[in-house]
Amino acid sequence: MNSKRVFMWKRLALLTFLFLAASLVYATWDDSKYVIALVLNSRWSIAAIIIYCITSVVMHRVCSEKAVFGGSFAYSHFGKYADSVFAIATLSLAGTTSLALLNGIFMQITFNELHYVGFETLDLASVILVSTYLMYYCLTNTTSLLVQVLFQAEASPITEVRQGNQSPQPTGSDEPHPSS
Repeated sequence: MNSKRVFMWKRLALLTFLFLAASLVYATWDDSKYVIALVLNSRWSIAAIIIYCITSVVMHRVCSEKAVFGGSFAYSHFGKYADSVFAIATLSLAGTTSLALLNGIFMQITFNELHYVGFETLDLASVILVSTYLMYYCLTNTTSLLVQVLFQAEASPITEVRQGNQSPQPTGSDEPHPSS
């Protein structure tokens, strides 16, 4: 087993960026909370989520060779088109619903605007947990679809199978196979 570990510079950069961004928000909280509220309340946030979901699903369905539909209920009963529509709807609804829930909780906790009447701390925590999961689901699945299209893997080498007991040999190699 190979236990060689490789240091991930990109992950360190991401960690540093997230730490600095969180520190900046914390240091300027009185101003930052209004910017966050502006983003959460904006129509453009909802539009951005929907456009991102539509773009990711359509790009994946049109451009990806790995666009496999066969396992879903929508595909097996209604076909490729319906599966794409259901994927767009599911991802868009997960994203926009979670944004609305997070907006309500943020406004209630930060600005004391009552959005969830009768909700105690545990109830609000569960809404935060569920809505955060929905946002994570939306963003990771749509990003995964887009990454599959933008970063397609290179093809594996074609192998030539010879007659007899010889094992396959990659084509284009000038070196003879050890069993030759």
